[in-house]
Amino acid sequence: MLSLNKFLISAKSILNPRFAASFQSANFSSIEERLGLPQRPKKPLTPYFRFLTEIRPKVTKENPNLSITDTVKLCAKKWAECDENIKRPYEEAYMKEKEKFINEIAKYESKLTDEHRAMISEAREDMEIQKEKRAYRKKIRENDKPKKPASGFLRYLKEMNATESRGDKKFHDHVKSIAEKWNALPESKKNVYNEACRNENIKYKQELTKWELKMIRLGNTDIVRQEALLEPQKSTKSRKAGRSHDD
Repeated sequence: MLSLNKFLISAKSILNPRFAASFQSANFSSIEERLGLPQRPKKPLTPYFRFLTEIRPKVTKENPNLSITDTVKLCAKKWAECDENIKRPYEEAYMKEKEKFINEIAKYESKLTDEHRAMISEAREDMEIQKEKRAYRKKIRENDKPKKPASGFLRYLKEMNATESRGDKKFHDHVKSIAEKWNALPESKKNVYNEACRNENIKYKQELTKWELKMIRLGNTDIVRQEALLEPQKSTKSRKAGRSHDD
């Protein structure tokens, strides 16, 4: 069953071709397309989505101020209110195309080599890993994880970037030029930037410890460091040991 988010994305793609083109080109090109393999046959539209493409112009005309999301919801309501006689033609068209799709996908699968299957499997695993990483980064942002302070060099880079004109230099060459100046600085001047980093790092570690303890209490153990999970256990053992010694 589609999640609400995926459902709305699918619906928006049907309602707005421009949305579909931009979304698919950015995120949803198929694995086969990315690997340079023949395009996999597409699944047929479900009865509801067939109804949606047909009724959308009328709903939009009657409700010009509705957002795409609200338009989809209104169409879904109309579909739910349809009796079986109205739904039947859409269902029959879907079943006919589904039978065709089953035959086409069987032919497609039979032409894939073992190497192709291995490539597709590896690409799917990579997509899952990237998906998990995005979810991890999103969860960290949503829970306001303290940000690590900039290093001494990055502080210097930011300062120089604000005062020096880049001119016609490419960004890479501009940064490289500043890095060369950083390397040429005497240690006494570098220490000004490095010391600022060290001072902020002390505060950062304290804030990070508090944040991780809070995340552990909330059950968000998947976004804290492994050592942070062990630290509360050490503290508990230390307190117990202290009480035993007192006894």
